[in-house]
Formats: sequence, C-alpha cells, structure tokens
Amino acid sequence: MCEVRIYDNEDQILKDLIETNIIQRGIGNPNPVKLGRCIKELERINGVRSGSANPTGTTVSENISFTQKDLADKLGMEVRTMQNYKKLTELIPEIVDLIDTGIVTPTTALAIAKNMKPRNRNNSL
Repeated sequence: MCEVRIYDNEDQILKDLIETNIIQRGIGNPNPVKLGRCIKELERINGVRSGSANPTGTTVSENISFTQKDLADKLGMEVRTMQNYKKLTELIPEIVDLIDTGIVTPTTALAIAKNMKPRNRNNSL
C-alpha cells in the first residue's frame, strides 16, 4: 500500500519530509545540530514565533495558533529539549565541529557556550 500526496508548495513538501525524518529517527538523531536546524525550519513553516514564551510554549506577545508545544508534541519531545537543539545552531563553528566529531556532547557544548563571554569588537578574547 502506498499513499499519494499532492502538495501546493515546496514548504509543504519540506515540512512533510522533515517531520517524517525526525519522527522515524527519533530524538537520537546522530547530528544534533542538523536536528536543531530542522526544528527551526519547521517553526518557520508552521509560523511559530520566537521570543519569550510562557510555560505552554506560546509566545506571550502574539496570539498564534501553532505553538512550540504543538511542534514539540508532534515531534515527540519536550519544549525545553527542542529549544536546546535550536540553541546548538547558534554556537560558534569550533564548538559545532567538536559536537560533530563526538568529542563534546551537545549538553557539554551548551554549558560551555553559556559560560563564554561575548567577544567585544574592539578587543578579542
């Protein structure tokens, strides 16, 4: 048995491919940074706004119909876990390389990044 789907645009195709891939592979995706990028793309496609969120995952300043909680539930993970995957995409390339090679775990990388001081444009670290 096969299912035939007709899509109206490329975003629908991309959304379906990403969701299916994440759900089939589970949260144990071998590339956590890539998973974070996929989550960001799904948020864009679904119209989930970034910003301050209340405990239910909805943005405080806007009334939106599809929330971070909705997306997290669909993907089978907690909102906080999803947010941590997205944070991995904002790390400096050197830390991302350490995650990709398995030298540093995603949790350790986030802890390192949290303790790093921002670089001042006038002087470097």
